[in-house]
Amino acid sequence: MQRGSQKDVKSVFAHVFGHGDLTYHPNGKEIFTCGSDSAVRVFTHSDIDAKPKEINYHKAGVTCLAFNPTGDCLATGGEDRIVALFTYPECQFDQIATKCNSEITHIAFNSTGNLLAIAERDTTIKLVNVLDTKHVTLLKGHTGPVKSIVFDPQNQYLASAGGDGMLRVWKLRDRSTVIAIPCFPTASGDSLQYLRMSWSPSGILAVPGEHKVQCLKRGEWRLTKEYSGHSANISIVAFSPNGKYLATTGEDKRVNVFDCGNKELIGYTEMDTQCTSLSWSTTSNTLAILENFGTLKQWINPIPSHMPAPFQSRTEPQEEKVEKATESTNVNDLAKGGLDDEDDDDENESPNTNPSMDNNARKRKRLRRIDDELDEEGGRGPPKKFASSRSPSPSLDDENIAPSNPISTFTSAPVVLAGQTQLAFQPSSTPMGLQRRFLCWNSVGIIVSRQEHSHSAIQIDFHDSNLHRPVRFLDRYNYVVAAMSSTGAIFASGNNDSGPSTVFYKPFETWGNKSEWLFQLENAEEVKCCAIGKKWAAVCTDMGYLRTFSYSGLQLSLKSLPGPVVTMAGNGDLLAVVYSVHSSLQYWLLDMDKGAFVSQGMLPVTPGSTLTWLGFTWNLNNLVSFDSKGVLRMLLSKDFSWVPVLNAKSNCKGKKDTVWPIYVTQDQLMCHVCKGARSYPQTLPRPVPQAMPIRIPFLNITSESEKLQEEHARLKTLLEEQELNGMEMTVKDKLKLDKLNLLNIKLACKGGRSVRALDLSTRLLRKKSLDTALIMANHLNQTQLVERINLLLAGKEAAIARVVARKAESAARLARAKNKTTTPTTRKTPKPRRSQVESKTSAPQKGSKNPFARKPETTPSKSIFGS
Repeated sequence: MQRGSQKDVKSVFAHVFGHGDLTYHPNGKEIFTCGSDSAVRVFTHSDIDAKPKEINYHKAGVTCLAFNPTGDCLATGGEDRIVALFTYPECQFDQIATKCNSEITHIAFNSTGNLLAIAERDTTIKLVNVLDTKHVTLLKGHTGPVKSIVFDPQNQYLASAGGDGMLRVWKLRDRSTVIAIPCFPTASGDSLQYLRMSWSPSGILAVPGEHKVQCLKRGEWRLTKEYSGHSANISIVAFSPNGKYLATTGEDKRVNVFDCGNKELIGYTEMDTQCTSLSWSTTSNTLAILENFGTLKQWINPIPSHMPAPFQSRTEPQEEKVEKATESTNVNDLAKGGLDDEDDDDENESPNTNPSMDNNARKRKRLRRIDDELDEEGGRGPPKKFASSRSPSPSLDDENIAPSNPISTFTSAPVVLAGQTQLAFQPSSTPMGLQRRFLCWNSVGIIVSRQEHSHSAIQIDFHDSNLHRPVRFLDRYNYVVAAMSSTGAIFASGNNDSGPSTVFYKPFETWGNKSEWLFQLENAEEVKCCAIGKKWAAVCTDMGYLRTFSYSGLQLSLKSLPGPVVTMAGNGDLLAVVYSVHSSLQYWLLDMDKGAFVSQGMLPVTPGSTLTWLGFTWNLNNLVSFDSKGVLRMLLSKDFSWVPVLNAKSNCKGKKDTVWPIYVTQDQLMCHVCKGARSYPQTLPRPVPQAMPIRIPFLNITSESEKLQEEHARLKTLLEEQELNGMEMTVKDKLKLDKLNLLNIKLACKGGRSVRALDLSTRLLRKKSLDTALIMANHLNQTQLVERINLLLAGKEAAIARVVARKAESAARLARAKNKTTTPTTRKTPKPRRSQVESKTSAPQKGSKNPFARKPETTPSKSIFGS
């Protein structure tokens, strides 16, 4: 056993006297401390004597702080009853996670970083989803102040220690209490008995107690081991990052370090006053300590050099490997005082104590124990984590909460594990809980929500100032989602203190009075997302309803979705709705003018990613989607297939940069590239959108030939979509396509790729382009290619001749039909009636030879009717 000397312990003044907290940043380069002077200070690990950076936000003492596992979000809580979130490395205030009813005593992130637990002095525990801070769950059961909280590594349980002396373990899935046993001496809120617990990476819970530390096995909640070495009550325990060592401190002002494999005390050091916090470095053999007098101390090399470092690979320590054979002890034994040292059997001894067992047999036995433990815990190792990016957050009801990374920590769209349902989000909006946030940003304009001290307000600005004037109005319902078109905007709020969920439509121009309309939902139904088009608006609710309205407020239809809604978007007459069925995403595409389905089916996303944006192309009105891996996909109108048209991540300079889509044109993605950990833009200063060219992710896109192939495929797809929208392909368009193929033919000929050159020649649209390819092949001495192009040319000429002949025959047939309908027919002269002939008395004109003239009668005529 070694003792930390003055050379091994460095110290520096950090805060004034009082309770404080500290933690290493996950990268191990900085130490963050807080204290009763209301400041958060950042010390450099390599030189704690250097002047620290300061974060000043709280108006009272800061009692606790914590980083999420990825290190891009810092949470702080204090006596002002506010939990604030800050970005890293900027160390700038981001948002208020929640406000509490009493002083905050402890905070902790789960292992995915999406869930923040908050312990209050008034016996309450809050679970806040940092991606959507309006989702708050309360855990009540303690009868005294909650002193500390800690998540288990697999995100299934939360352990809490209370001033009432009770240890409670909560199941996150249904918020039920798994165990509640007396383990601690009772303590008031002002007591220096902090009761800080710690989980090992493999799931062993270390609990401080009276003169000893007790360890419980996760899931079974049986006592597996005890550590002794203090002369007073123990207040803080902390496992090393790899779980091989345990640091403890208590009211005796002493810091001990134990080897978890054999329970031996391997080092200790004496403090001047009682400690308030311990934190292990993740990259070095260092233990940071904060004293009650506000002194920050670094214990250098607390682990002897001949032993494994505390930050090595996070494998399961020897303690958890051998504890399977330890005699089981029930929870009541823990409450009574635990185990005696006699309970440790031979399996806890070092390998040298059993010389009859060879190394291979010993390894096989240990592996069997590990397998048994993993099988009992319901899995092998920690849960898988998937990379993400933008989204709302996972539900607290889920047993495995979605993982977090720099892409998804503060995004509108959540990251979920396989088998989970993605929650609803609004495209192109920033997270809730911010004082200023984007409700909507599209090709028409921007809607911003501002939370002032006394009121909330909505401001609408348009990209084209000639289109409409800016709009400002008070937000009386706390709108959380919005969508806008060139004619109006729709807003919706959730169920809150202001009343039920509300839908509000505001036109930008109107010729009549009372053109605005408002609906309030009933039976606790809540709007999740909304969309707007040319003459309609729509909302989706948590009841699985799709409600559509006309621009005047008529309720047009009500449909039930097959699954919970994820997002929706609208443009013109088209409405797209995405919903989840059995953890897969499905879509509806509807024509609101005709009231009919256009298409429906599965919406693809990159494996391990989530949907983060949905919209329509600005001019062609094609449905497009964007996932957290940065892949932009377009739904083609000709066959309703999804085509990836851009991999936005390849255009980002930094690995942690996030693309935040705004809208899509026919050849560009208008977006905002968020640098570093931040995954959404700030409203002030107003960010400038960045144009990212559409590029189909072809292979080997760096070569000139592949670039031409990609450009040809992209242009052909665009022209085909234009044809389906009524715009015929012009001669100029065909020339563009042929020019790209001719350039590629030239490269193929120069590279000796005659077969490719012929393949490209067959794709030429015009005979003149084929003539150019023939000249090019002759010029480059490609004799075999020339022969085959001549055959193509002959076939092309024959095809053209056939087309001309068919056109001529059709024209002749049309001309004959026209002549037949326009030629006049001869009409017979009607024979005059006999009565008319008899009545004529006029003599014929002189010189005329009228064949119908009659000679004058010499005798009186008789009527044929005479008697």
